[in-house]
Amino acid sequence: MKTRIYSFQVSFLLMLLLLICVACNNGKNPVKPQEPKISPYSGIWQGKNSQNNSIFFQVTDEGIVDTLAIRLKMSFVTFSVTANFIPDTTCNVKNDTFCIVAKLPPVISNIFTTLHGTFNSDSSASGKYDKFYGSFYIITTNYASFGTGTALNAGTWNAKKVPGVGIIKPFISDEIICSPIKN
Repeated sequence: MKTRIYSFQVSFLLMLLLLICVACNNGKNPVKPQEPKISPYSGIWQGKNSQNNSIFFQVTDEGIVDTLAIRLKMSFVTFSVTANFIPDTTCNVKNDTFCIVAKLPPVISNIFTTLHGTFNSDSSASGKYDKFYGSFYIITTNYASFGTGTALNAGTWNAKKVPGVGIIKPFISDEIICSPIKN
């Protein structure tokens, strides 16, 4: 008998709950799935740095800088190197800014820079890259150098969003140009 009364109470409560839900909603306010928020900075960005070399980066729909290359020139006593600095990680855009460490692949080197960026609008970005000062080494196919001092000077950059280009996984050249310094 107790089981039957308990069963009846549970059934009654479920029916009452269902009626309340239907009465409250009444089809007027259907629950809409939330649309994913797409970053206003999503897309491909290209520009120049203060050395008049290129910068390229990509921001995903989720607001993540997932690809970046900044071409920089470094001068040593006997040669100069121009190469792409690229990060080995990604970073989130927060409060219209990002910051990421980029280094020199595929050469053997401990030289790196930290790239800082600010989105001035949904189509314009600018920032700076830090100098590398301290003990350094670099070994390329034809040249090698080590020492202490400034291996990379600080600089600035500006970029514009490339209109009409969606998210891609671009090829970033690892071409390194080494040139002897003539006295």
